[in-house]
Amino acid sequence: MDASLASQTALTDFLNDGSHYDALHDKLSEDVEFWVRRAHRCGGTMFELSCGTGRISIPMANSGIPVVGIDSSEAFLQHAARKVAGRDVKVTWRQGDFRSFSLGERFSLVTFPFRSVSVLLSGGELNFCFGCVRRHLQQEGLFILDAFKPFSVPPLANSSSFAYLGPNQNGMIEVQCQKAYDVQSRVQTATFQFSPSGHRRELKLCLHTTEQLVDTLEA
Repeated sequence: MDASLASQTALTDFLNDGSHYDALHDKLSEDVEFWVRRAHRCGGTMFELSCGTGRISIPMANSGIPVVGIDSSEAFLQHAARKVAGRDVKVTWRQGDFRSFSLGERFSLVTFPFRSVSVLLSGGELNFCFGCVRRHLQQEGLFILDAFKPFSVPPLANSSSFAYLGPNQNGMIEVQCQKAYDVQSRVQTATFQFSPSGHRRELKLCLHTTEQLVDTLEA
């Protein structure tokens, strides 16, 4: 394999590479205005759970709202930091576990955007996470999360495929996705096969019910 092809196929995985994640979600922006508007209403500093590559945190900081973002992926946070390097934006990146974090400060707004609450796979993990959120909220603070819409019929196993233009327009990345669902745990397992790299990765998401989320928040 020549060097140019090797550079294209070395990292073709949007699950662990920030540049590929941004390439896949390049057109996704319709929710950003909602979060920016809410943050300005609350004032103060916003704390974002699962901030990833800064898709929401960076526009928030650009609008004048100080932001603290936490994510478990060091690679995503490094990519986010590169995007704001040398710019005068008030954003702080923290690497940590959503289920157990302690920043020593409280916020007027804590957000959990883009259905990322589904990475918490059990009621116990929800309890730990939401408990941490409570300890980081100001007395009149607000916690807003985005979740998958509940369904009345469990989803069936299925397969699909899609493609996206790789970082720096280095060719198309083709992805085959196979999904399976466990009714008892409500956990959906998506297995991704990437081409031309041959990477194979798995992502598990819990499709929490509205009742479970509300009951955990109110516990």
